[in-house]
Amino acid sequence: MAKITNEIKVALLVIVAAFLLYFGFNFIKGTNIFSNQQQFEVLYKNVNGLLPGNEVKLNGLKIGRIDDAQFLEDGTYRILVTMSIDGDVKIPHNAIAQIEAADLLGEMQVNMNVSHCNLQDYQNLAKSGDQLKGDLNLGLMETVSEELMPVKGKVEALMGEMDSLLVVVNNIVAAGQIQNTLNSVETTVLSLQKMSQVMDELLQAEGKTIKTIMSNVGSMTDNLNQTSLQLNGIMDNTDKITQDLGKVSSGLASTDFESMSKQLETTIGSASETMKTLNTTLSKANDPNGSIGLLLNDKKLYNNLEKTTEDLDKLFVDLRENPKKYVQFSFIERKTKEEKEERKRQKREAKGK
Repeated sequence: MAKITNEIKVALLVIVAAFLLYFGFNFIKGTNIFSNQQQFEVLYKNVNGLLPGNEVKLNGLKIGRIDDAQFLEDGTYRILVTMSIDGDVKIPHNAIAQIEAADLLGEMQVNMNVSHCNLQDYQNLAKSGDQLKGDLNLGLMETVSEELMPVKGKVEALMGEMDSLLVVVNNIVAAGQIQNTLNSVETTVLSLQKMSQVMDELLQAEGKTIKTIMSNVGSMTDNLNQTSLQLNGIMDNTDKITQDLGKVSSGLASTDFESMSKQLETTIGSASETMKTLNTTLSKANDPNGSIGLLLNDKKLYNNLEKTTEDLDKLFVDLRENPKKYVQFSFIERKTKEEKEERKRQKREAKGK
């Protein structure tokens, strides 16, 4: 068996390394060296940043990549772009290779536009090495620019207004107006708190008085309601008399008319007396020197009455608990003394015998 020399080993290693380098380089570029590839050329006046390695798509699906982009040597500065497309993809001869933006970050791609092709066009397919029509489609970028330009103007105007507002705010802060305003607000809040405390203390101190006044007002309201009921009775009697007068006008006897006239005079007199009594009662209630007026308006009188009631309550309690302090059982005590004297007399008589 022949021995493999070192030179042969080195040569084999270099060949394997070269193959791996070539395979890895094409793999990184996205080229499958084992697949069937078609080569097409396209002429452009402007590629707008298209670079080798960019994708070639058909209806959004990747079908190839850009291999190379170079200027023609005819002095027209047109650019010849070479692209590789999968052999399984059928490209019509009139397909248009449009350069367009892949995203908003500036990445470009070639979109194979076949939307205008019909069934007859697919009978005449492009062959590898043919030159296709090219076009530059900047619809996406133009749309974005048109939408961003108004926003840019608004942002610039807003920034100008913000600058003016900041200048005004700085002037206000420098003048100390904000601090003065905050101090005024703090003083107002403190005043409101003190006022609230005073109102609470006043309501707590005068709570009983207010409750008593409301009770008195309720009593007066009840009295007025009773008076109103009496007036309603008087009005009912008046209506009854009016009906009787209507009957009289219909042909009743003169004696009935005289009796009803007397009844009417009596009723009217009663109503007058009731109104006078009501007016007198209201006058006394409105008079600050009267008993009702003093009861409603004189706080001292109310306090004295309340104190007297408390003293009477205490007196009754003490009377119930200590009745001997107030009632003398003189008859019982007198009887007890007589019995004692009788016993002493009997003892003396017994000793004398």
